[in-house]
Amino acid sequence: MLTKQSGNLGTTVSISVAIRLLYHLFLGAVVAALTLIPMGLIFGFDFARRRRLWPIVVAHVVIDFLSLGGIMQAAELKHPLAGVNLHQMDHLDRRL
Repeated sequence: MLTKQSGNLGTTVSISVAIRLLYHLFLGAVVAALTLIPMGLIFGFDFARRRRLWPIVVAHVVIDFLSLGGIMQAAELKHPLAGVNLHQMDHLDRRL
């Protein structure tokens, strides 16, 4: 349920997604744009419809953990998008 104060829902959600996208692109996470746009739209419209934030927070945490697992697995496989080889970091830690 929307009130008159909330304005146009599509514009509001789109601006929110654009701000998040620009922030992540500024940090260098270009690949993240592929997930940020759909995730932001789904979360934004879900919040507007149900007015419940905790399910969105939990979903975001789950997505972050799954993404971190994928990054760690890519690093183990020495995937070029990972950027860091975990074995090299392990050797650095042992030298210190």
